[in-house]
Amino acid sequence: MLLFCSESLLLMSKGRSTSLVYSGRSVTKTNYTEHIGRRAATNVFHAFDFAKNTGHPMNVYTVLHLRDQLSASVTTQFTKIRRKFRNWYNYRQKKSGGQALPPIYTYTIEAPTGAVHVNWVLHMPEGMLEEFQKKLQQWVEKTTSDLQPFDIKITRITPDTDKRVANYCNKGVDPQYVEYFKLGKIAEPQGRIHGRRVTVSTAISRASREAVGFKAKHHRNDHKKGRVWNLPINRT
Repeated sequence: MLLFCSESLLLMSKGRSTSLVYSGRSVTKTNYTEHIGRRAATNVFHAFDFAKNTGHPMNVYTVLHLRDQLSASVTTQFTKIRRKFRNWYNYRQKKSGGQALPPIYTYTIEAPTGAVHVNWVLHMPEGMLEEFQKKLQQWVEKTTSDLQPFDIKITRITPDTDKRVANYCNKGVDPQYVEYFKLGKIAEPQGRIHGRRVTVSTAISRASREAVGFKAKHHRNDHKKGRVWNLPINRT
């Protein structure tokens, strides 16, 4: 808990508010978003492009339905699930020998009706896919203690269908950018989300793309020409 000894200060910006209450009283901080911003949406699209051009295209689309609990919010639950995933994934990569492939994924969190779900899209090596499906159920059950029959849905995707999935994940974009991203047919509000709404894993992040000089505008179709981009070294 943060304590201050001065006057009150209120900061508000783009759906986020931070209330700093001084004079010895505790600070109340509320962070939320109503939409996906332009930069975040662009990051997701370019991450999909980069993954494909490194020879590791997104091939698994997972939807997780999670519910806030007194002990943990949906954001906290999903953070724990991802931690379990990363521990398992990194262990399996080291065990397989050779050059370890860092985790490659994006996620967006939505709540169009108030009920929260996560769109989690990953590249999963073929030899790990079946185990991932089994492990995911265990991670969700252990994390939430509330796994219900339709809480997990896993769909295989291909380089020919991943663009539609990227569009779908970005359908909650800020209305002023709907036409910019050509999402008019599917765009709609996806509810207020507290905490991080969109994330791209480090391996395919903007920093990683810049590190190797990949620019989606110029290079998104390089895979069709036989060019394979390398992931940056030590980007996990």
